[in-house]
Amino acid sequence: MHPLKNILFSLLALLGLVLIGLPHFPATFAGYFIFLTLCAAPFVMLLAVVEIVLLLCTKSRWRWLMGLILIGCICILGNHWIRPNDAGTTSNRSLRVLSWNVTNFHIHPDTLQKAAIFIRNLQPDIICLQERPHENLISWEAIQAAFPEYSYTIRNEEREDEVLNLAILSKYPLDKQVETYYPNTYNKSMAIDVSIPDDTFRLFNTHLQTTDHVFTRFIENAQRRNTQADSLKTAIRSAGNPTLVCGDFNDTPCSYTYRTLAHGMQDAFTTAGEEWTGSFQPMGRWLRIDYILCSKHWQVQHYQLIKNPWSDHKMQLATLHY
Repeated sequence: MHPLKNILFSLLALLGLVLIGLPHFPATFAGYFIFLTLCAAPFVMLLAVVEIVLLLCTKSRWRWLMGLILIGCICILGNHWIRPNDAGTTSNRSLRVLSWNVTNFHIHPDTLQKAAIFIRNLQPDIICLQERPHENLISWEAIQAAFPEYSYTIRNEEREDEVLNLAILSKYPLDKQVETYYPNTYNKSMAIDVSIPDDTFRLFNTHLQTTDHVFTRFIENAQRRNTQADSLKTAIRSAGNPTLVCGDFNDTPCSYTYRTLAHGMQDAFTTAGEEWTGSFQPMGRWLRIDYILCSKHWQVQHYQLIKNPWSDHKMQLATLHY
């Protein structure tokens, strides 16, 4: 029985170490562990049960190693939870940002107007849209007309794809647009300088590789997504501070993608979220794949995920002070 027990503990310990060290692996190799990151919560619960049994029933040396690995995994799992910031507001200069994956909101002809009225009532200063419909479904002029208060607007122009297009609408001037198209996919990112009172920051709007509903494609798509995250992180670093990243990452807070992009940044959800919940509406509270990240230059005052009937993604709304 001892050899089998040691094999089981070795496997659990190895998987725990992989989860902890995931961002330090090559992007392609990290993609093989997509199922571990998707099942991180039950895996950590299993580790906790094993550790309790070891503490109560044995004096095995495994309990110390498993205990340390459990602590490390709990820290990683902490990316799922809200950690409210009670520092208070130190500046009266604020920016309201809304980010939304609008997939399927073009199905009904009146959806754009209804969604636009809803969003305008939230009074964001900047709107980042992912999965903007193709021109054949909703023209860019129609989208601009639905948001008349937003004098500065951009969309991806180098390549108008059938799906997964991007757009940014802003009350503040936009400059130095850069578009990135990831190989062998419709996924893309946009970067733009935004001039706000007394400051300028670099804004990134992105949609990364979808996990897909086909089980056999999970690893391949995770590898693509991880590589895209590496490319986007390089662009973020080269932009310097301050920076703001909005978008649909299509991966969990335990993933290589999220942890690569969130390193050195603030996650608006964990910093100032209202409640523990998910962003992908069909999964209720259980799947957060949409994010607003910002550099330490910002003070995140408020963050909210907003249910809506027009997309399978919730809207993200953040209030930032600078």
